[in-house]
Amino acid sequence: MNLKQSALACILSLGVALTGWAPGHAAPKMEIQIATGDPGANYFDNTKKATLLVFADYLERISGGELKCKLAIGTLGGESDVFQQTMMGTNNIAITTEGPPSSVLQDWNVLNIPYLFESEFVAEHVLDGDFGKELAKELENKSGVRILAFASNAGFRHIINARRPITKMEDLKGLKIRTVESPAQIKFFELMGATATPVAWGEVYTSIETGVVDGLNNNANGIFLGGLERLAKYITRDSHVYAPAIIITNAAWFDSLPANYQNWIMESANVAKWTSRVLVELAEAAGYERLSSEFGTQINYFSAEEKARIKKEVLPKFREWLKSSLDDPTWIDKIEKAVAEAEQARANINK
Repeated sequence: MNLKQSALACILSLGVALTGWAPGHAAPKMEIQIATGDPGANYFDNTKKATLLVFADYLERISGGELKCKLAIGTLGGESDVFQQTMMGTNNIAITTEGPPSSVLQDWNVLNIPYLFESEFVAEHVLDGDFGKELAKELENKSGVRILAFASNAGFRHIINARRPITKMEDLKGLKIRTVESPAQIKFFELMGATATPVAWGEVYTSIETGVVDGLNNNANGIFLGGLERLAKYITRDSHVYAPAIIITNAAWFDSLPANYQNWIMESANVAKWTSRVLVELAEAAGYERLSSEFGTQINYFSAEEKARIKKEVLPKFREWLKSSLDDPTWIDKIEKAVAEAEQARANINK
């Protein structure tokens, strides 16, 4: 068992100890199906599975065994399938990435503004606050899916490549960067001077090795999951976009439950979201240390001056493009106001 696995095992053991789980509970009054589209069996890599484990255990304990969860780990299809099933009410609760909501709510893409969040503190402050509640309500109105809590999918995404160090925007010129099929990601890298090239995840390794693409935007955990350790020679930890996860439920099903069941579920979701955030932070910290020490990956950062220059030159163009793709462009003003308030809270954290 390596350092990352040992630390995660301790966290999960502590979670079980704190929730007081023990075998021999009375028969539950309700079984709740909770799901993720991520099929990974290993808790150390599949943070969504670990998050649901803590959710299920905590819920069973505080309900005195009245509520018990049936975990569906990658057995109901991918994350879009799980989102759709929760929307239709054939699944009760799920955790997905930030991707599926954008298929039903265009305004969700406001979260893709580059360099929007300076840190996890700011992102979590915004998503847990009034802005996150308002965006969640908009999603519910459109889809019938209620967000119980914002968790973490992968933390921040960074620029990874096999060709050269990137310390300024011009270093991206001529590089082909793999993205998912996201218009926002594609537009961002085009504005940065790179060529954005959508490639399926299962083809990333071969695509980098053969020169179809030069790199991708992802993070340490993604590098190890994709077996890209030896190809990820240069990483610029620029934190250009934050990738939350969402713990969701079917709103109509949830509202049909007794008030005490609703409270127990909400409490469990809020405990589980912190589990998710801690696990992602652990995976990232351990991952970058291993990449640097074991594989010789060169890790760089944009200077404060360079990031300010990028924001000045790139963000106005991105905002103009984004306005045309949102149903309600005022969401841009709303999120920037929420970020400013979070930055103020961050500045006063030691007061």
